[in-house]
Amino acid sequence: MVKINVEEMSERALLEELVEQNRKEETFRMIRFGFNAVILVVILALCIIYVPKIINELQTINKMFVIVNDEMEQIRSVVESVDLSKIDDLAGLLEKLQELAEMFPFSGLFH
Repeated sequence: MVKINVEEMSERALLEELVEQNRKEETFRMIRFGFNAVILVVILALCIIYVPKIINELQTINKMFVIVNDEMEQIRSVVESVDLSKIDDLAGLLEKLQELAEMFPFSGLFH
């Protein structure tokens, strides 16, 4: 802001100075408005370009998670359906088979 010595200036000069100062302030205000408008347009353009791509990628990721979740449910159901007593029986049979194989002279082939 320009300091104006009112005592030394005539009314006309004072008015001219105020008008000039108002013009400068208006010019700076318009420059700031234009700059803000350009920034806003750039942001909107970037949103228009990238937001649909981001939404598409998020939907793809969501679909992948649904597929993974379904697969995990299937795996969980298979694991829950496994009868552990059958595995114990199978382990016992394998031990007996190993003992039987050790009785024969070619038992070294199985180690």
